[in-house]
Amino acid sequence: MAFIDWKSDFSVGHADLDHDHLRLSQIINRLYDAVEFDQGNAVVGATLSSLRRYVETHFAREERLLTLCGVPDAVEHVRSHRRIEATLEDFENLHSHSPAELDGVALLEFLRKWLINHVLRDDMQYREYFEILKKQSRVGDELRYN
Repeated sequence: MAFIDWKSDFSVGHADLDHDHLRLSQIINRLYDAVEFDQGNAVVGATLSSLRRYVETHFAREERLLTLCGVPDAVEHVRSHRRIEATLEDFENLHSHSPAELDGVALLEFLRKWLINHVLRDDMQYREYFEILKKQSRVGDELRYN
């Protein structure tokens, strides 16, 4: 059983964001395996770094989409992104400087709560905007995977 079981109920109505959220859950599941099965500091560090980079990529894509949609509270949502990025960077720095001091269980619980809340609470409220945008066909290739 995966640490985070992704469900179709988690869809926010935009294929790229749904793909990102699935990918983030997969990376968090890899990190869980690295911690749970004691795969070593190098694997934990590399996976944590991969997660941070993908979070940054996802947030950039999501922020462009929120701007395109004209979401009224986008500024506050972007601030929440910066806070998450800073927290992930703190975890990554702690691991790189003092791996023994990183509480893997606390990190994983933080990540699970963050991802579920990010998708089901925060991003889900924008689903209506994504549906309108999809109908208007205003999303160009700049938001698509290539």
